[in-house]
Parts: sequence; structure tokens; C-alpha cells
Amino acid sequence: MPTSRHPPPRPDETDWPRARAACARRFGRFPNVLGVGVGLKYTDGQTDGQTLCLQFYVRRKTRRPPPRGHLPAFILARRPDGSADRARRLPTDVIELRGLRFACAAGSPLAAPGRGGALTLLFRNRAPEAPGRYLLTCAHVAGDVARFPPPDARLTLPRRNGPPLAADTLAHTTLRLGRLAYDIALAQLRPSRPPPPGRRVCGADTELTGFLDAADLRPGRALACAFPVSNVPAARVASARLSLPLALGRHTCLTDNLFLIDRPPRPGDSGGLLYDGPLAAGILVGLADGWGLFQPLGEAFAALQALADRPLRCFNDKTPTKGHP
Repeated sequence: MPTSRHPPPRPDETDWPRARAACARRFGRFPNVLGVGVGLKYTDGQTDGQTLCLQFYVRRKTRRPPPRGHLPAFILARRPDGSADRARRLPTDVIELRGLRFACAAGSPLAAPGRGGALTLLFRNRAPEAPGRYLLTCAHVAGDVARFPPPDARLTLPRRNGPPLAADTLAHTTLRLGRLAYDIALAQLRPSRPPPPGRRVCGADTELTGFLDAADLRPGRALACAFPVSNVPAARVASARLSLPLALGRHTCLTDNLFLIDRPPRPGDSGGLLYDGPLAAGILVGLADGWGLFQPLGEAFAALQALADRPLRCFNDKTPTKGHP
């Protein structure tokens, strides 16, 4: 009597890191490959929002890749000892990230001398030791990621009713050994009348009450967007955490802690907010044709706290006002 055949078990959370590491070692040095990650499987630009795969991020898709640059249609799963499990295949996808760069441009709602971007979050500091109103945006908008302090610390925020708000950059993240862990800056608003409201999403009846845990940023999660130039209303998280080289002018820096979204922002959306209900989830930092890239805002803010010369707290919670991410 023939024996019954059972389908191979579906990949679990331990399969993907091992397979990704094996792919990065084998294919990461291909000239066209920017990186390897884990994310949603797309077919003709569509996804069911659930099926995961190994994603190859490339500069450009080619119809006839060279023999040594051919990327596989599937990858064998890896056992804990690193050996190939030939009974299980993991699907792959090739994601073209043409024009991969930081999403900055002049003439957008938050302006710095020679640059522009978006306001991520405006808040009254809940730490009583340092009262005042502060704002968050991208470091590459408010300053120079290669050095601090910036050549010019002034920021301008237009308002519909009344004169524009002025702010001064106090701290921002910078490159370390050629890498940018987070792209975030802190500025303090100069006194104004009336003072602007904080922690509210522009154009939406939403008051933010905290940060979304980065562990909840899984592929397939839907997030609302506040992007002032593209006006993209919502997007889906399309990848797990990854690192990619982003261009800024004539320079390129390897940027960590990125997540892919499947909607295209536009230049000037840098610093745009991604959120889920009352929870602030991410800060938009980069774009490619058809895709956006963000970093977890809570983690980025923790990195900023370690750089600031004063205690900081955005929300009425018990999170430390000072500390490392």
C-alpha cells in the first residue's frame, strides 16, 4: 500500500533569519544587488498581505541577467546547523529600488536653509526639567548627517493662520563609521502666540498618545500616513527590518533600521509620519520609484534622547526621559 505524503511544514519565524543570512552571503555581492531581506511576496504588483518571501533588492531588473548574476526563484530552508533542508523551499521576490535616495527637497512644509521636508511630531515636553515645545524631523532635513552642529540651525514651519513658526535644531543623529543608524533631529520652537497644539496629526482628527512598538512592525501591517507632498493616505509594511545604501546629493550612506512600504512618497515627504490610530509608528526617511522607506519612530526618538542635552518625553507615559535605544 503506498504511503501517504504530507506537505512540508510552512516556514516559521526561525527559518527566515537563517535563510536571509545564507542569501546575503551568497548573493549580496552581486553588482546589481543592494540587499537581501524578508517581506511580502508580490505578483504583478499585488500581494495578499500575508505570504512572506525572501526579497532581493536590486538597482534595476534585467530581462537577461548575466549567468553569475542570476537570482533564484526559491531558496532551500536552512536547519539550525546551517545545512540545507531540501524538503522545504522558500519563495523569493526581486524588488527593484530604482532611484533609491533620501526623500528631501526644497519647498515643502518644513523648511531649512537650502533644504526642506516634513514635520514628524510637534510636542510639549512632558519632562518638567526642560519645559518648552519641540519638534521632530529627519536629520538630513534639519542638519548634516556627516557632522553636528549643522551649518545653519534655523527651521521654518508655515502656518495657515498667522506668521510662520521658527525653531532651532538642538540635536540630530550622524554617521558612525559610514553608517546611519537613525535619521532624526530635535528642534526647539521659539515662543509664539498662540502656541501651536502638539501631538495631533495634520488633516486628521487623531491625537497621538504613544509610540508603536517596533516589534509590531510586521510585513502586512497597514499604517496611516501624513505625507505633506504626496498626500499618500495609507500604506502597507512590505518588509522586515533591513539596511540599504541611500543617496544624498553626491554621497551615499548605508542606512540601518529601514522598513519598506508599498506606496510611493515624493521628494519633500522626508520626516512624514506613519501611525496606527493613536500610536506613532514611523518616520519616513527615503524613497525609490514605487516604494517608501521609514524607520521606527520610538527607536529613533530613544537614539535622540541619548544625544540631547536635556530630558525629553513626548507622551504622558512612564518611559525614561533619558537613555539609550
